[in-house]
Amino acid sequence: MLLNGTSEELAKYSTLDYDSNKFIKKVKEVWEFSSLQIRCIYLISDLAKKGNGVFSIAHSTFKHMFKRRFKKDISLSSVKRIYKLLEKLGLISINVGKRKNQTQSANIIRIEQQYEESTEPTQNDSPLETPFESRNIVSKETNNGEQQPLKNDFVNYQKKGINTYLNPNDFKYELEKACNDLYATYSIGRWNKRQWLKLVSAFVKETVSRGMNRKIPNKNVAPYAYASLKNIAHKHDLRNGKVKKNFEGLYYDWLNGD
Repeated sequence: MLLNGTSEELAKYSTLDYDSNKFIKKVKEVWEFSSLQIRCIYLISDLAKKGNGVFSIAHSTFKHMFKRRFKKDISLSSVKRIYKLLEKLGLISINVGKRKNQTQSANIIRIEQQYEESTEPTQNDSPLETPFESRNIVSKETNNGEQQPLKNDFVNYQKKGINTYLNPNDFKYELEKACNDLYATYSIGRWNKRQWLKLVSAFVKETVSRGMNRKIPNKNVAPYAYASLKNIAHKHDLRNGKVKKNFEGLYYDWLNGD
């Protein structure tokens, strides 16, 4: 939980040189959104400008801003769903905010990804076989309150050494983001978007529950996701007769749980 702050104070916790156009391009690259969702994304991209990719807002305030800007109503449930989807895709992180008196305030949103020319990780390791759950940080709807300076207790896991081992939450976040970066590589012809999210969630949850954050260093999270999803996709193809089966072995269906 973080103390809320002004846009200028929130900016120092940004992990990138934020560009709203690059953020929108990245969003469109990884998912196909409805017209309502696209409007939400444009509003989010503008809200993030002053804080260099970090901003704070309550769902109710976002709802009113949306109506003023687009002359169109949006439900609170729709606002919450778009935030959760963006978080699932690793595009943003949602941090519960608090005031100086320790009462809960608006969430603190941080943009985690935007389009870059060369962002693919090097896939040259041979990770183990298995899979992390979405970082669903639960936060309650609150009204905007007085904003206080940020307390310097924000842990920036991205600045940790590449050979370090992450705590379960950071490991889960990194693994899910790495999986969703491979959406276009492995989902086409196998799983639709809803099935993909369910598969990744089950894979990630299982991996974290097995304590793999203590066995896989930070630098190997992306290669681990790549090798695991490649293996899952291959077994999916075997199961559905897309490739010839030349061995007998156990197979766990991450999507259907059998």
